[in-house]
Amino acid sequence: MAQSARYNVVLVGRDKAPTLAGQMLQVELRKEGYATRSFFGDGKPMSATLEEIAQAARDAKLTWVGMSSSQEFAEPEIVAARASQHLALYADIENCQNRGWFQEFHEKADLLFVLTEREKKSAFRVYGKHVTILATGNPTHEEFAFPKLSREEVRKHLNVADDETLLLALGTKSIPITCFLVMGILEAIKNSPLMRSRKYCTRKYYIAVFTHPGDEGMRALVPIKEKGIVRVKPEMLTPELAPYADSDGYVWFKYLDPYADVKTFSGDVRVEIVQGTKEFSTPHAIAGADAVIQIAGTEGRRAAYQGIPVIDFFSYLGFNRMKEINQIETWEPCELGMSYGIYDGDILKLAEELDWILTPEGRKMRTKDQHDACPPIKERGSAVAAMVEAMRPYLTKK
Repeated sequence: MAQSARYNVVLVGRDKAPTLAGQMLQVELRKEGYATRSFFGDGKPMSATLEEIAQAARDAKLTWVGMSSSQEFAEPEIVAARASQHLALYADIENCQNRGWFQEFHEKADLLFVLTEREKKSAFRVYGKHVTILATGNPTHEEFAFPKLSREEVRKHLNVADDETLLLALGTKSIPITCFLVMGILEAIKNSPLMRSRKYCTRKYYIAVFTHPGDEGMRALVPIKEKGIVRVKPEMLTPELAPYADSDGYVWFKYLDPYADVKTFSGDVRVEIVQGTKEFSTPHAIAGADAVIQIAGTEGRRAAYQGIPVIDFFSYLGFNRMKEINQIETWEPCELGMSYGIYDGDILKLAEELDWILTPEGRKMRTKDQHDACPPIKERGSAVAAMVEAMRPYLTKK
């Protein structure tokens, strides 16, 4: 027999994604007067003990848990789910609901929140018939559909001419992988069927290379023999730096600028290297693009929600890096239609895809696939509102 509850809802999320969604849900629940308690890790270990979490779940009418990315990380969620009186599971990304460490709750769960109708159909084949499955979406994805800047504002900020096609090249933490991406785009433009089939191509390209915040090359300093931006005291010199010392024994440094040649020698294709700021970064710039080219980047989903074609263009290095770090051989957004995947670094394939998505027919086809994977969102807050509505019958029980 269920015991009386101290809380209406206990929320538990270890990874960053369920933490952010859970926090948004908790705000809405409290706004409606429900008593809640939360245990969020934000991607880090939790300070609460597993017994504290289990006890809180036993004391709640309903327990909402994320489905974090490994059995180890999901332990607080699993403990809470086992102790729950009623259970709501939340899947923040595609196939999340199929994670094996939550298999024991396929029959126990009362509610399951997934991303899309496609994910809902998939879940029906796995979960018990009594489980109510709803395609609420991910609350944190809603902002993707509502750009902070308009297309016109972005293009004005980047000084894009009316007759220029703006391609966003999204960098990685790796300098060589980013360089191949940008040089691959340049080669594709020069080798595209459009360029080769017409003596004069009227299309003008502007490639805006947005460097990754984790790209250490953008912060690296190199010694120079003339005056630079910073100098090192003589006692800090190493033998390797001695040839650069000035008459006072100081060595001057400048920033490395690893992509200088990409910009300098790009010919008639305009290339600009953009380092994001708080006021203007990749999330702001997506709305102004004609296409986005990246390597397994999260911003591709934002572009998909905004109906902007995306290409994930993998070099041999880029593919191997994804395979080793993420333990996967295909990028899920490509399989779902959010982006078009080129896994073998084939410049001609990239050229053909660029030509295709920059036509009305090609853009229409690619954006249709994107809308199937990322259904248009009418208003902010719709995901948490749908969750609260589904949870309400369990929260009003005596």
